[in-house]
Order: sequence, then C-alpha cells, then structure tokens
Amino acid sequence: MRHADSPLRPGAINRYRHPLSHAIVVTQRLESPASIYRGTSVTLDCGCKRTDRYISFQGIDCDANARQIMACIDRHLALPERCNAFWEYFGKKRSGGSGPKPDELFLIHSNINQVRELFETWDDQEALHLLALLEEECC
Repeated sequence: MRHADSPLRPGAINRYRHPLSHAIVVTQRLESPASIYRGTSVTLDCGCKRTDRYISFQGIDCDANARQIMACIDRHLALPERCNAFWEYFGKKRSGGSGPKPDELFLIHSNINQVRELFETWDDQEALHLLALLEEECC
C-alpha cells in the first residue's frame, strides 16, 4: 500500500533539479495510468534564460543552429588541406547526391563525432561551442 503523499499517485507533484540545465523542474502525474509526466520549466536562481529540450523545444531554433554549424564546416572545407575523402562524401550526402537530401540537423547529428574532430583538429573554439549547444539542445 502506498503512502497518501507518494509521488507516484495521480496528481502528485514532484520537484527536482535537471542534471544538464540545472533548472528546477516541476512534474505532475496525470490521472491516466498510461500517461507520462508533464513538466514545466522554472526560472533558475540566477535569472538566466535556459532552454531545455526535455521539457519543450520552445525557444530553441534547431534549424538555425544547424545552419550555423554548416557555415563553420563550409568555412573549414573551403581550405583544400582540410578536405579529405570523408568530407567529400559528406558534401555529396548533404546535396542529396546519394539519395534524398537530408536536413542539416540530421546530417550533423549522424556525423557529430567527425564534425567535432574537424573543429578540434583546427582549434575552432567558437564552432566547438556552437556544436556543444546544438548537441545539448537539439540532438
């Protein structure tokens, strides 16, 4: 038998600090046993605006973030010494040369380790920051 204040009973409210964004998250158990928790984000103590993809993609422009990463990749690959067989394949895939043209977010997500390696190899800290943000919020 569960205690009357158990967080598992319908209508119970639970608060916790999200491990990635450090936002305080409030969840409430819905009435239906097959339901999931619905959450709302609460402003951090510092008053900083934080986004949290686990609660809502509201306020996150993943397509624009992906375009910024692609612009960084293009900037690097414009220099011939930074291009290799993988990046040639990546370019063909990006243009739809080997099937349907994927969206940029999917293409970055599918090759995130190679993208990170490109930025790390050429010590592009700005691009690494943008990639970390994209990975946390959108992938």
